[in-house]
Amino acid sequence: MRVGGCYKLRAFHHTKDYLSNVGTYAFNSETSKTKVWKIVPGIDGTRNSITLKDPKSKYGLMTYGKNKARFYWNKYLNKKAATFYVTKGLMGRGVSFMPVSKRGYFM
Repeated sequence: MRVGGCYKLRAFHHTKDYLSNVGTYAFNSETSKTKVWKIVPGIDGTRNSITLKDPKSKYGLMTYGKNKARFYWNKYLNKKAATFYVTKGLMGRGVSFMPVSKRGYFM
């Protein structure tokens, strides 16, 4: 993955599903039209971190609650909750995202 690039993020077990914006919630969906995401440097300034945004950079992904993720307009993004580390995939291949604010939890 490269910062500034746009990607489709495919689910590991459901290979037809991609990370999608479904009514502002982050879900794996096969049918959603919003499934391309731009990788930008972490908005809180944490070293080696990223933030996921739509290709036009109008809104970004942010964790909320104990185990949920949702898309918010940029002016409402909490800097820590919208910043992720990219780690080696938990299943041995691909990548996983770990929130800076919730170490040990993964998307």
